Amino acid sequence: NASGPFKLDKAFYSFSWQLGRRSSTLQDLLNTDPLALERVGVSADSVSRLLQMLSAQGIPVYSSIIPSQKLTQNGSFLSSFDFSPSGGHTFSITLNGRYSGVDGTSLPTTAVPNHGGETRSYGGAIQARHSAYFFDNFLDQTSAAIQSSVSSGDPYIELPSATVRVNSLFPDGNAGVSSLLFGGNTGLPRNSNTITGEVQNELSWISLDNKHRFKFGQDFRYNRYSQDNTTNRFGTYLYNSLADFQNGVPASFTPRLQVN
Repeated sequence: NASGPFKLDKAFYSFSWQLGRRSSTLQDLLNTDPLALERVGVSADSVSRLLQMLSAQGIPVYSSIIPSQKLTQNGSFLSSFDFSPSGGHTFSITLNGRYSGVDGTSLPTTAVPNHGGETRSYGGAIQARHSAYFFDNFLDQTSAAIQSSVSSGDPYIELPSATVRVNSLFPDGNAGVSSLLFGGNTGLPRNSNTITGEVQNELSWISLDNKHRFKFGQDFRYNRYSQDNTTNRFGTYLYNSLADFQNGVPASFTPRLQVN
């Protein structure tokens, strides 16, 4: 952060910021070792069979845009400027902004890389204020502000989602039941956009003995909001076994029917 005067007793500034970056290994069905797969109840042989079936049917499991690391980045800033010229006038401007993004989101260990996606969120605001005394006992205060916020989530591939239930038997005699995921993601894409604006004005009369104050105010506002959080828009297939998937016999298909 930084702050100080442009000119003593006249103009001042302050500015602060924050940046963050965090990465971790992206665990999926293509790069997880057999021991880690056993911990989530699935054998490496079942994963290998599924990948062979997906390749034979031309269903993509990986794309070059998918990162090797799960990356989270964020940043924000806040700044203000104050200016007080002679004549009882005071001006103030405040700015702020933010950004955050995640690559490799919505991707569990039991899914192929293409099943995930990325999310982004950013926004900002600007506010200006002015106040002034005139005729000794009148105070006028005016403020205006506008704010915007956008968030989005994009899948790596737009396809119906699919889940295959597998039963696994491990060398130590233990058994496990798990579900393997491929195709698109039921929670993506999604987006929202919000814009708000406001203008306020307040005129005050203050008695000379400072015992009485009368106010007259005006407030104008503007709001706009849009959202698309449609889930499962391409449908979801459920297979009870790898054999059912190979034979094209799903136990269920769940589509989303929506009328606009």
